[in-house]
Amino acid sequence: MTSKVKERFSSGAKKGWVPLTVFAIGFVVGIVVCRVTDIEQLSFGTDGISFQTRTPNDVEQFRSVRADPDRWTVYVSLLAEEGLYAADNPQVVDAISELCDPIPNEPLEAYLAVSSACAELPVPARLRRLSREQNPPFHPVGMRVTVGVPSPNDQPRPGYANTCRNGDLYRRNVVLINPIDGTRQVEVQASGHYGQGICGPLVGAADIQLNEEDAFSIFDGPLAKFEEALAITVN
Repeated sequence: MTSKVKERFSSGAKKGWVPLTVFAIGFVVGIVVCRVTDIEQLSFGTDGISFQTRTPNDVEQFRSVRADPDRWTVYVSLLAEEGLYAADNPQVVDAISELCDPIPNEPLEAYLAVSSACAELPVPARLRRLSREQNPPFHPVGMRVTVGVPSPNDQPRPGYANTCRNGDLYRRNVVLINPIDGTRQVEVQASGHYGQGICGPLVGAADIQLNEEDAFSIFDGPLAKFEEALAITVN
C-alpha cells in the first residue's frame, strides 16, 4: 500500500469517527437532559434540536416536592395563598371561624336557625365534640393558683369554693392538687364569688377559697394565708 493510499485511508477513517463521536455525545446528553427535565424525546436535525415533553405526573411531582424541605416550604406557602392551610398554620383558625354565616342576636328564631346550621357543619361539629369530651386540643390544662381559707363565717360549704367572679375558675368544677406530692387532691365546685374585679394577691384575695375541711385534705397544717396548688378544670 503506497503512502498516498495509507494517507487517504487514514483520513477517511478519521472523518468516519467524527459523526459517530458526535452522535454518541448527543445521545448521552439527551439521556441526561430527559432524566432531569420534563423532556421525553430529543431530536437532532438539520433545522436544529427539537424535543417533546412528557405528560406531567402530578403524584410523582408532589412526592418529589414533599421530599425536598425547601421546595415543600415554598409549596405550602403557595397553597396558603389559595386558602389551603396546613394544620399547624394559625390562619386555619381564621378560616374555620369564617365557615359559618354571621349569627344574628335577634330575632330568636333567626338566631336559633343560623347557630344550629353552623354547629351542624362537619368541621364545627367535630370541633365542638372534641371540646365537650375535653379531648386535645381542648384537654384540661393545669395552672398554679393560690388557695386561701377565709374566716369560718365566710367559708364555703365542703365541696364548694369561692373565686373571682370574672376569673377562669368561676362556675367550674375544679380539681386542686398538692403540687409537692402530686397525689392529694380535692374536687370542688367554684359556685361562690368575691365580686367582679376582686382577684389576685394585689387586693389580698386568693385565686380560690376553700372550706377548712377541703383545705386540710390536701395541705398539712397550719395553713399559711396563701397556699399554692395545681388547679385543673374538669368541665
